[in-house]
Amino acid sequence: MNKQLFKILGVCAMVLFATVTHAQTRTITGKVVDEKSQPVVGAVIKEKGTSNGAIANPDGTYSLKATTASPILVVSFIGMETQEVAAGTSNSVNITLKSSSEEFGEIVVTAQNIKKSARSLGYSIASVKSVDITDGGDRSAVNGLQGKIAGVQISAASSDPGASTRIFIRGIHSLSQGTQPLIVVDGIPISNNSVNSTALDGGYDFGNGLNSINPNDIESMEVLKGSAASALYGSRGANGVIMITTKKGSSGSGKKSLGIEYNGIATFSSVLRMPNFQNEFGQGWDNNHWLDENGSWGPAFDGRDRVYGRVVDNSQLLAPYNALENNIRDFFERGVSFQNSIGVSGGSDKGSFYASYSNVSQDGIYPGPIDVYDRNTVSLKAQTSVDKLTVSGGVNMALTEGKFVATGQGQQSVYNNMMQLPRNMSVLDMQNYNDKFYNVEDYFTAYGVTNPYYILNENGNNYNGSKIFGNLQATYDLSENLNAMYRFGYDLNSNIIHNHRAILLPEGVNAGSVDDPGYVSEQTLGNNEFNNDVILNWNKEVTPILNLGLTGGVNINSRNSNSIFASVNGLDIPGYYNLQNSPGQPTISESQTLRRQFNTYAMANLDYKNMAFVNLSLRRDQSSTLPLENNAYWYPSANFSFVFTDALTLPTFINFGKFRVGYGQTANDAPIYSIDRYYSQTSNSMPFRDITYPFGGVNSFSIDRNLSNLELKPEYNKEVEIGLDLKVLDNRGQIDFTYYNRLTDNMILFRSVAPSAGGTNQIFNFADITNKGIELVASYKVFRKDNGFNWDIYTNYTRNRNQVDGLEQDFPIGGLSTTAFIARNGQPIGVLEGSVAEVQVDKDGNQVLDANGNPYTVVDANGVPVASTEKGEYGNSQVNYMLGLGSKLRYKSWSLNLLFDARQGGLMFSRTADINYFTGNSIKTTYNDRKPFVYPNSVQKIDNGDGTYSYEENTIAVDPAHMDDYHRADAFDRQQVIDKSFVKLRELSISYSFPASMIERLPFNGLSFSLIGRNLFLWTPVDNQFIDPEVTTFGNGISSEFGEFSANPTTRSYGFALRFTL
Repeated sequence: MNKQLFKILGVCAMVLFATVTHAQTRTITGKVVDEKSQPVVGAVIKEKGTSNGAIANPDGTYSLKATTASPILVVSFIGMETQEVAAGTSNSVNITLKSSSEEFGEIVVTAQNIKKSARSLGYSIASVKSVDITDGGDRSAVNGLQGKIAGVQISAASSDPGASTRIFIRGIHSLSQGTQPLIVVDGIPISNNSVNSTALDGGYDFGNGLNSINPNDIESMEVLKGSAASALYGSRGANGVIMITTKKGSSGSGKKSLGIEYNGIATFSSVLRMPNFQNEFGQGWDNNHWLDENGSWGPAFDGRDRVYGRVVDNSQLLAPYNALENNIRDFFERGVSFQNSIGVSGGSDKGSFYASYSNVSQDGIYPGPIDVYDRNTVSLKAQTSVDKLTVSGGVNMALTEGKFVATGQGQQSVYNNMMQLPRNMSVLDMQNYNDKFYNVEDYFTAYGVTNPYYILNENGNNYNGSKIFGNLQATYDLSENLNAMYRFGYDLNSNIIHNHRAILLPEGVNAGSVDDPGYVSEQTLGNNEFNNDVILNWNKEVTPILNLGLTGGVNINSRNSNSIFASVNGLDIPGYYNLQNSPGQPTISESQTLRRQFNTYAMANLDYKNMAFVNLSLRRDQSSTLPLENNAYWYPSANFSFVFTDALTLPTFINFGKFRVGYGQTANDAPIYSIDRYYSQTSNSMPFRDITYPFGGVNSFSIDRNLSNLELKPEYNKEVEIGLDLKVLDNRGQIDFTYYNRLTDNMILFRSVAPSAGGTNQIFNFADITNKGIELVASYKVFRKDNGFNWDIYTNYTRNRNQVDGLEQDFPIGGLSTTAFIARNGQPIGVLEGSVAEVQVDKDGNQVLDANGNPYTVVDANGVPVASTEKGEYGNSQVNYMLGLGSKLRYKSWSLNLLFDARQGGLMFSRTADINYFTGNSIKTTYNDRKPFVYPNSVQKIDNGDGTYSYEENTIAVDPAHMDDYHRADAFDRQQVIDKSFVKLRELSISYSFPASMIERLPFNGLSFSLIGRNLFLWTPVDNQFIDPEVTTFGNGISSEFGEFSANPTTRSYGFALRFTL
């Protein structure tokens, strides 16, 4: 019903678009430029007293249909002085806009949705406008920021339709209390929770809250990176804040005005990165051509006809024994995505409004409607003013549906089943999984996998989500210098997830190999947030050279969540996925949470000659998650900005210079219900069965094993940053440099305690994280030609270093039993540790080295290296640096934009690499053409029988029969951990904006067509022959940095966009 309502609204919007009529007496054309004769892209040109308007094209040109005899053009652009120009009888009017009194006209949105001049800020803030967010054509607004902001690491969890995005700002600041920034839309915090499962068998990702926002509704996004910028959000600002300002109608004098904007995008996607498979050896194991093996450890290809698969009805399949180079890639289809968005805005001297409808329909690269995403959004906003009172409000609604192809190991993962196909076996031939050779009973192997088409079509899931958020705001001018504002915000989220697995109980030769009695689960997740702010603002020109601004506010915030999960194993009726379809009792769990905060804050801003600025703030948070007697904490900040070019006589090539310094404190609040112990329903694990209560009519509860701590405090972030902003060479060049140093003090962690204390763990404040780094943003206008060739280049560079101190022992933050992912004292966050080869040691336990300083590796009786009993450290997950490099070329109506995004350093675990080593499908398993070889510098370990060992030079070669043992040896587990460095061609677009003279007979004010591409090319180090290093199957928090567990392949996308305004 709701989906139908959205479509009806969309149709109505289209009808409105089709029926708008435009009066016309004559057409006025011209160009809008700035003081440097550069086009002012997006400048708004309106005919005063009418509804007629236009928007300047990328080359600054415009075309407006005037309906009055002597039209007056009102021309405006953010940060520039609005001008009224009398057109008279002329049909060509060029306009030059001047910068407003603020620093080159740049106004940005800061904490609590307060707009300020960028020159007044003593901290770094990144601002991205609408055109840069939507240029790449991604359905997610935050993905449009990738590679464009220094200090911000943005990675899509995968290319699966609707998948979520993880964001780290200036590193990772907590081991347990979350890493994602606060999202604020039009002054209202909203939830960005992910709907996902990180299960190792059957993982999924249906996206996070930011997916619900239509990118075309966004006017700008500001990223508050440091504590000095986000301190007004106190215990919610520790990980930075992303401020989103949405579009609104513009009000003015005269009659009502109306404008329509349409954005349509069609893109197609294909596989970007898959493992680099070997094509020399086929099915088998131990160098034997065994036909029931799920690997490529058989003999070399010879092109001769050979049988393969099971013998069924006295017949068997026959094919040349050759490599099928694209046997996996051919499985995938070309994905397709359609995005349509229409916005209607208008206003008059009494108010304004904005309304939009959008639809995203996406079908991924898996065959059939199996991986799909469908999102419908509606946004309504209005504002009106009566005398001293201004009232505004808005509501945003999103309905989402999706299906996800599960990740992980075992038969639940389609991709895992394909990774275990021999290189000579065609997956396309298996499409009919009822065929006698490809059904589950007679599938060629019984080693824990089955026909991928069966899993793709018989197992599945469904997701339905809704998000409604908005605000209501009233501002009253109490006097000339004083106003009061009340703002109410809400965010309501509901998510329903269905999962099922078919009854899979094959008989015959495959009996017991992939048995699954069938499974179904239903889950409902909900979370709501309500936010209230009362703010007083006072501004006064104390003297002609001194301005003072004071702000005080009260914030009341409450957040609640609820979840119900029910599942059942052992289905009776095939194909009927209902909790009642089982003789077993469903497993049911339910939870509800509630947290509240009462916060107050104050801010003072001092402005001397619009040249020197001092900004002070203080916030006090009182939280329900902390002990009642100790639940209020303070968060101060101070920053200073000095525009030294207004005070000093400097060389003429320096046009603008600003020094800034800032300090701030933020925090992570305590986890909910951490100060009280609670009871939960019990389940008992036994050797041969588990007992889940209620059992036999008896219920059972057990008390939480984690002890409370009435001295618990928030974990503080204390950060200082200094920076320098320069504009040089007639404003052609711009450089912004920032150094920051952040200390996360007394983290909230659990520590083991003696069982005699009444539990096994207790929550404490201990250990610290330090993040230090530099950010550099630079741009240069290589060419600036009016009506000619213009070329801008830009770059951003980030280098962050972090370290954990104060840990008494290793602290697990993710990983597996084989490969650990830990925080270790004195090391960067995310140390990876696992098996390493055993080496020769002397009687004192010291390594014995050869003349070149290399150790001697211990091998077994087959010449295969042996794993040490002690784990070894591989490295850590932290990126050494990030780099974005872009170019914008413009010639008349043509433009070419491209963006490269690069990261260097850091390690990650890859099960995709692991399974390809295991099956012999990786190109790396063809080392030495799989001919016998003696492992270099290897020794045999001899047990002397008296507790001592001696070593002899090894002469045993690894033969073809043990080549599989060599490549999947535990001693080489390090090869499953790969370098996650990459360079991506993140965005490429070629656009043509139709000149005003070409479309003057059409109803359009602006019209453009673009060819767009995203993630078109990927370059990685040679040791990563397997995956796109941005992917993860471990959520969006700190554990996501561990890596991936058979993630679905990522994609490149390419297509076109059509945009016009009326």
